Amino acid sequence: MKNLKYLLALFAVFALVSLSNGDSPLVNDIVDGWYLTMWDQDIDTNGAYDTLGATDSTTVLTNFSPKFGWEYILQRDAFTGSTSDSIAIEVRIDCKDRNGNVYQRYVLDTMTASAGEDILIPFMSLFLGEQFDVKFRTIGTAQGAGTQAIINRLKVWRRRAQTTAKSSNF
Repeated sequence: MKNLKYLLALFAVFALVSLSNGDSPLVNDIVDGWYLTMWDQDIDTNGAYDTLGATDSTTVLTNFSPKFGWEYILQRDAFTGSTSDSIAIEVRIDCKDRNGNVYQRYVLDTMTASAGEDILIPFMSLFLGEQFDVKFRTIGTAQGAGTQAIINRLKVWRRRAQTTAKSSNF
């Protein structure tokens, strides 16, 4: 009977702690809120967007003007093509002024695996400008003749952190 009282008291403490807890860690993460994510631009929906050879490049976005307060994520499907798993492709960002003049060029990421991936592009935080070009360019000397990567399905997603203000009763 005494053990039952301790067990019930312990259960009551656990119940109070779990009821008084706020949002789950998935909701209340690094931004202290939740993300509103929406599709922004579908670059390609019907298969192959472009094919890059051993020394090649393609422009994914041109004169792109991001909306203030949003984060942008470039999503790509898996590369296909002969030896596509051994090709290295850099994601390059050209920062431009309102007249279209490039004044900064950055390499954001290098894609070295054929598997699809998502790449966060920090427009207006790391990359500053009024318009941006996003380009893919093959790099390195490992690619031989006949190496190609077929770029399939590209999308740009945008998201921003949403927070709610809680009133306090002082």
